[in-house]
Amino acid sequence: MKCKDNTILITGGSAGIGLALAKAFVEAQNQVIICGRNEEKLAAAQADLPDIATKRCDLAQKSERSELVTWVLAHYPAINVIINNAGIFEETDLLSDSFDFDLIDQQLTVDLNAPIELALRFLPHLRQQTQAAIINISSALVYSPDAGTPFYGVAKAGIHAFSQTARYQLKDTHVKIVEVLPPRVDTPGLNNALDADQIGDAMTPEETVEEIMKGLSEGKDEIRIGQAKWLYIASRIAPAFVNKKVNEQINKARNAQ
Repeated sequence: MKCKDNTILITGGSAGIGLALAKAFVEAQNQVIICGRNEEKLAAAQADLPDIATKRCDLAQKSERSELVTWVLAHYPAINVIINNAGIFEETDLLSDSFDFDLIDQQLTVDLNAPIELALRFLPHLRQQTQAAIINISSALVYSPDAGTPFYGVAKAGIHAFSQTARYQLKDTHVKIVEVLPPRVDTPGLNNALDADQIGDAMTPEETVEEIMKGLSEGKDEIRIGQAKWLYIASRIAPAFVNKKVNEQINKARNAQ
């Protein structure tokens, strides 16, 4: 994929990986649109990057997802790259006697349903472009899920499967499907879910985006970053052993105070 002269929508673009991606793509001479739920964060991002466009959108709301697509196509008809980056990271204790089903539904909507819906809504337009891409930010955990965040794992596994199937169906079109599989990244979402001591050796958003841009310029379909590289291989050799070790390591980090 060429990394310049694109018109790019980045969901969850006001912080973390999304904002770092916006900065990298602006520097590479692209038109960038970001969306997010928080008006103040969007305004701060635009103050830092005056050339970007912003759109407030809560991806958990179906009407706002539909309105986002309509707005982007009307105001930026050259749109040719969609980056599904927005996500929610929540822990769920399955030994609990009660569950927050609204929160579970919100997480599955934002992490799984919304990226798929946006991809499908934009797809007819993208297929008419001479070059287009849908870039899905999933996770290294698709290879060995974190037992403490089961619905995050379910959603990212779904994004992984959708990326693979969409790539196969669209192989003879101008639309490239790219999946990015980062390891633990020090983002606001992670900070909200874990204590500072639990974040450990997480990559920075900037380090992560440097690897993403490199993978895109090399034309990779799957961009595995950091620990995702060895998890990809190890999970195929000894999946049960790797899953046990990964969760032991995660639990040790969670319990460290």
